[in-house]
Amino acid sequence: MSKNRPKPVKETTPLDARYDSMSSATTGRGTSKDKLERLSPNAKSFHSMTMRQWYQSNGFIENIVDGPAEDAVREWITIKTNRDNDDEETGLPGLGINRLIMNRLDELAMRDKIYNLVRYSRMYAEGGFLYCGIISDKPQVYSELANPMPAIKKIDFINVFGPDYVSIMNSVTNPLSRYYDKRKYYISGIEVHNSRMWHLVRKYLPEERKGISLISTILDPVIAQDTALWSVSTLVYEMSIWIFKSPDMKTMPPEKLAETLANMKALISTQSCMGIAEDEELQRISGTEAGKGLFKEMFDFIMENLAGMAHMPKSRLMGQSQGVITSGQFDLRGYYESVAKSQEKDIRPILDWIIGLVIREQDGEISKLLYGDATALDWEIEFNPLWTEDSKEKADRELKEAQRDQIYITTGVLSPSEVKQMRFTKLEEFDEWENAPINFKTPEIQEPDETGENEAGKEKNEKEPDALKQAF
Repeated sequence: MSKNRPKPVKETTPLDARYDSMSSATTGRGTSKDKLERLSPNAKSFHSMTMRQWYQSNGFIENIVDGPAEDAVREWITIKTNRDNDDEETGLPGLGINRLIMNRLDELAMRDKIYNLVRYSRMYAEGGFLYCGIISDKPQVYSELANPMPAIKKIDFINVFGPDYVSIMNSVTNPLSRYYDKRKYYISGIEVHNSRMWHLVRKYLPEERKGISLISTILDPVIAQDTALWSVSTLVYEMSIWIFKSPDMKTMPPEKLAETLANMKALISTQSCMGIAEDEELQRISGTEAGKGLFKEMFDFIMENLAGMAHMPKSRLMGQSQGVITSGQFDLRGYYESVAKSQEKDIRPILDWIIGLVIREQDGEISKLLYGDATALDWEIEFNPLWTEDSKEKADRELKEAQRDQIYITTGVLSPSEVKQMRFTKLEEFDEWENAPINFKTPEIQEPDETGENEAGKEKNEKEPDALKQAF
């Protein structure tokens, strides 16, 4: 190695240097001179009353907050239990428990309660709260609410409310503790145990003890849309103006001039006919057509930005009726899939909790039918489909599938039974009969021999397939 080789120069790098971007000393890009580098986050914290005022003052905010909440409960649920119908294996009679559970949920107005809870969770950073009031052997005075929920005789009521009356405290702030992020709730200054209530919040941050309000997320595009609408309304109002020129204007008193212009304004319309002197002129100045394309592009950009922030397609954002989807509406289908995910993640645990309380009501009809043994009941919740396929497109799709299945059968790729299992799973199957030969001839009856047995008939029966023997 040469001794004259220069030593490498050790470069120093500032602590705030970035390694995921490009910089330029000439233009200042990526340095302290870059205007974009001087930007900093500006997280705003809004009071719950401010969120309500925004919700009340703008229709788009109302649609964005209410839309997914409405869709989440629009088709509601179907409940199935192991005691709905007679069980042939165990001999247990059917009790129609699913119907009784649905009736009890209707009595508690759970559909509206869930709707409001989801709505509040989107509106407020602190989320929404559901409280279950019960009747028990021990009076549930305020001092008892800090204790876990006891055995209940009956659910008295269910209330849903916002964060105005609630304070949230963290029991332990050490993230190494098993009790980290275990929250304590004080409603109107009274501690309420977690087992008595449900807290639904959007994107909860334990360090902040609150989540992120959807309104604060979409506020900038909503303001842009509202400002654009106001600006266009102003332009449209001033886009056409009448100009009246007359030499008498110079000498006419102000009161007489104002009266004349007011009379002209009241009389002028698209079907007006006016007579003026030779030295007078009436002219209408209208806006040009050049701005129409610009306005459309501006509103399209704003609405696309707003739809992206709200995670909703523009058609749903505009409040259009939903329920039937055509093949090209991929954005709407993706939206309904996200609503279905929120049903599984947020709503299913709440319904499981409420149903668990309902079947344990000691004075309830369900508990009496089960003789107080709630553990013997298994239930399943199914969310009904949020959308249906267009009837014409459904028929076209089924026709194409039938044609494909026919090709598979004729080419020997699949058998008819395999196609039936794939397409018609609910149809009753008779696999053991499928390949059994059926003989519709009347059997010959012969007199028995001296031994009491017909050898020919015995030999014939031995040759018959087992399936045919079972059939006859």
